[in-house]
Amino acid sequence: MNIEERQSLQQKVYIHLKEAINEQIYKPGDILNERKISAELEVSRTPVREAFKALEAEDVVEYIPYRGVMVKSLSVDDLKHIFQIREALEVLVIKLAIDKINNETIRRLQQCVQSQEDLKDNAGNRIQEFIKLDMEFHNILADTSDNPFLKQLILDMRDKVARLGITALYSGPQRFYETIDEHRAIVSALKADDSKLSLQAMEQHIRNTYDNAMRYIETLSK
Repeated sequence: MNIEERQSLQQKVYIHLKEAINEQIYKPGDILNERKISAELEVSRTPVREAFKALEAEDVVEYIPYRGVMVKSLSVDDLKHIFQIREALEVLVIKLAIDKINNETIRRLQQCVQSQEDLKDNAGNRIQEFIKLDMEFHNILADTSDNPFLKQLILDMRDKVARLGITALYSGPQRFYETIDEHRAIVSALKADDSKLSLQAMEQHIRNTYDNAMRYIETLSK
């Protein structure tokens, strides 16, 4: 196997593990078994080990002596701090994107919201689809901002929240409807080329998302 093939294999293992962690297949505190993962993915242990190192560099996992590689835990305070950063980043996206929004961007955003609308009555059973559409909505805006570093920072913040196993959508069916309404408000403000209203709509959306995520945490502690 040449270097390029090895790097490609390591990347595939890395992506698989990161998605499994974000989707709570591997939860905070779980020990990742190198031998088991290599067998499941039908790869040698070397790319698994290299993927572990990459995830450790991102602060996703940590090596615990005599135990192995463990998925790192995040606290409620971490969630608060993450959303403070995410709010600032998403508002910055709007500031950068507002002058670049065109009819095609609006069409894509509206299509994304419509897809969420089509899912809403059964979203509880298809929550991962709804979440992916939510990500698509924000990614369209991040792409329009034309700042790849900003987009990566937002993705990093979303990954951290996913690792907590917490999404505002778990707070109840009402949040599905609220999310759609908030997305529509953002699109409407952008379509009207109203910078102030667009910023306010995004800011309110992220704050509502945080409030509902915290509400979900409170239900777990009862």
